[in-house]
Amino acid sequence: MRRLKRDVERGLTVKNHSSYASRGPDTVNGRPPVEAPHDSVHVGIGLPMYTGSSPYDPIFFMHHCFVDKLYESYLTNYNTDGQSEFQRNNPAEYTAWLEPFVNAGTQVVPNDLYDIAALGYSYTRA
Repeated sequence: MRRLKRDVERGLTVKNHSSYASRGPDTVNGRPPVEAPHDSVHVGIGLPMYTGSSPYDPIFFMHHCFVDKLYESYLTNYNTDGQSEFQRNNPAEYTAWLEPFVNAGTQVVPNDLYDIAALGYSYTRA
């Protein structure tokens, strides 16, 4: 648990968005800062959270809500825009289906998920 807390705190100090959100020079344990705590929880919980079936586990939803909050905190703290960078650097992935997720019969893609206000929620500062 201490390592997870340390990884989260360390990750939020990385000022370069590309380094925070992707494999950049500012890594924690060889992984991008946002991925270090993300991966640790998947592995620490065990089956099925570290397999391809993890999206079907209810814990997956809670875990990813927390990861989303961390990422939104990062974007707010550094007043940065992760969407345009992701679209520019990963154009094919920007509109690729995030299987198995579907909303109102439509496949969910990354482009659908950047504006959290449009998704009907916001985070408060803790």
